[in-house]
Amino acid sequence: MRHSGFLIVLFGLLFIAVGCSNSQNDDLAIKTTTDYGKEAARRVEKSGDCEYSETGYTNSNYGFSFKYPNNWSIRTDLPTDTTIAVAVTRNDAIGNTTPILGIHVDKADPKLLETRKSEFEREFQSTSLSNVKFLAFEQGKLSDQDTLFVRYTTVTEDNKRRECAQYIFNNQNKCYTLTFFSPQENEQVQREMDAILATFKIGQ
Repeated sequence: MRHSGFLIVLFGLLFIAVGCSNSQNDDLAIKTTTDYGKEAARRVEKSGDCEYSETGYTNSNYGFSFKYPNNWSIRTDLPTDTTIAVAVTRNDAIGNTTPILGIHVDKADPKLLETRKSEFEREFQSTSLSNVKFLAFEQGKLSDQDTLFVRYTTVTEDNKRRECAQYIFNNQNKCYTLTFFSPQENEQVQREMDAILATFKIGQ
C-alpha cells in the first residue's frame, strides 16, 4: 500500500512538468546568471548540518550522479513503462516515508520549451488547478547545462501545502527533469534538497 501511495504522489506532482530549455527559446523565461548547484552548495556550507550517504547514487544509463543525505533512500523499483529514472524518499524519525525527488528522463525536443510553456500557463489559469500557486519561471545553469527553473506550490488532499521546484534541461539527446517536493514550512527538508542539488552532476 505504501508503494502505490508513493507512486500516486510522485506521478501527481510530476504531471505539471514543463519542457526543456534551449538556445532558440531563451526569451520564454527570465534569463539569469544563477548557477543553481553552486548556489545550493553555498547554502549547504553555511548551514553545515548535512551528512551524506557514503556511496551516493550514479545512474550509468543516463549519465548522472548525486550524493544524498543519510536519511534519504533511493527507489529504483519503478514501473518499466515510466520515464522516471529514479525516485528518492525521505525517512523521518518515526518511520514515515515521504517522496521528495523524482528524476524524469525523456527524449530531447528543441521545440518542447515553447509548447510546454504554453501548456504550463494554461494549466495554471485553469479553475481545476486553483490550488496551485506559480512562484518562479526562469533560466539559469545546473551542472553547466542551460536549465529552466520552475517553482510553484500545491495543496495536497489532506489540505497541506507543498512547495515544488523543477530543474529542466537538455543534454545530448535527452531531456532531464528534476522535481523536488517538500512541505513548504519544513526548512530542514529544504536544506537536505540543497545537498542533492549541490552535488548533482550530468555527463561526468
